[in-house]
Amino acid sequence: MKKIFLIALAALAIASCTGGNKAKIVLNLQDGAGKQVLVSILKTDEVSVVDTMELNGNGVGKCIVPVTEKNPQFYYLSYGRNLIAQLILEGGDKVKVSVDTLGRNLEVSGSENTSSLIEVNAMVDQANRTLDSLAAILQTAREQENNEQVADVAHKMGQAFITYKRQAVKYIINNPYSFANVNLLYQRVAPTLPLFGDANDVAYYQRVYDSLSVGYPNSKYVARLVDDIKGLSDVLALNSHVGAAGEISYPELEMPDVNGEMVKLSSLAGKPFILYFWTAQDAGHKMLNHDLMEIYSQYHSKGLEIYQVCVDADKTNWATTVKAQKLPWINVCDGLAEYSQAPALYNVTSIPTIYIFDAQGNIVDKQIFEKSRILSVLSRIL
Repeated sequence: MKKIFLIALAALAIASCTGGNKAKIVLNLQDGAGKQVLVSILKTDEVSVVDTMELNGNGVGKCIVPVTEKNPQFYYLSYGRNLIAQLILEGGDKVKVSVDTLGRNLEVSGSENTSSLIEVNAMVDQANRTLDSLAAILQTAREQENNEQVADVAHKMGQAFITYKRQAVKYIINNPYSFANVNLLYQRVAPTLPLFGDANDVAYYQRVYDSLSVGYPNSKYVARLVDDIKGLSDVLALNSHVGAAGEISYPELEMPDVNGEMVKLSSLAGKPFILYFWTAQDAGHKMLNHDLMEIYSQYHSKGLEIYQVCVDADKTNWATTVKAQKLPWINVCDGLAEYSQAPALYNVTSIPTIYIFDAQGNIVDKQIFEKSRILSVLSRIL
C-alpha cells in the first residue's frame, strides 16, 4: 500500500512540474552535445537570464520555467552569442524545441503561441533581408554618386517597406487573438524606424490591446500597450493642432531630395515658406506647379521658399517630373506613400494640401490654391 502511495505521489509531483504555474522546455540542440544554453525572460524593458540548461551527450536538455496560465511570457534560448529560439510560454505548456547552434532548422511543438511567433518571425526575417540587401546597394550607389540608381533603389526600399507593413497589418487583422502580435508591433526596420511608429498606428496598438486584454488581463506586456497607446494618442492630439493656423510652430520634417540628400524643413527657419503636399501622378498638381513657379519668381528675392513633399511611392516618376518641370525649390519624397510620417504630422487628409508660414513659423493660411489668393497672402506677410 505504501509503495502504491509513493508511486502516486511521484506521478503527482511530475504532473505538478508543468502545472498552472510552470512550463517545461525540452531542447534538442543539433551538434550541442555537452553544451550549455542560456534561458532568458523578457521583462518588458530588459532581458534577464533565469537558468542555464546543461545538455547531455545527445544534445538534449530540460528546463522548468515559472509562468502562469493566461499570462504568457517571452522566453529566449541562447547558445554562445546566437539567439537560437524565441518562445511564448503559458502555464502548463510542455514545449519541445529542435534547432541547431546557429538558430536554423527550428521546430517547436507544444505551444500554439510559439508557433504563431515563428510564423511572424519568418515574415519579419524575410522583410529585413530584403531591406538590408537594398540598403547595401543604396550605400554603394551613393558612394559612386550614381544618382539615378540612388533614386531607383530608394524607391524599391519604400515599396519593400510598404509591402512589409501591409503584411504585418494583415496578420494583426486576421489573427486578432495571437499573442505574437505584441512582438510584431515592436519590430524595427532600422534602429530609428519602428514598423509601427507613426502616430496614426495607435489604431493597431489599440486593436491588439482590445483583443488580448480580454484573454490575458494580467499580462504585463499587454498592460505596457496602454502606455504606448497614450503616447501615440498624445502625438495625434498634437498633430491635430496643426489644423488651426498660427497655434503652434511647425513639426520638423527631414526627407531626401532628388539627389538623395536629406533636407530639413527647419533649414527654412526665419523665412516665410509654402509647405505643399502633392502627387506627381496628378496633372492638376503639375498645373499648380506652374502657378507656384510664377509666385516663386516674384517673391523668392524677398525671402520666400517652398518645401514640396511628394506622397508617391514611385520616386523615379517624381524625380523625373521635378526635373522635367525644372522646379527650383526644395522637393522631397521618401517613397513611403501612405506610410510616410510627413502627411500624418501635418494632418494631411487630402491631396493637394498647402500651408503658408510666415517668417516666425506660424501658419497664416492653408488650403488655398488660386494664384491670386496665394499672392494676396504673401503680399501681406512679405
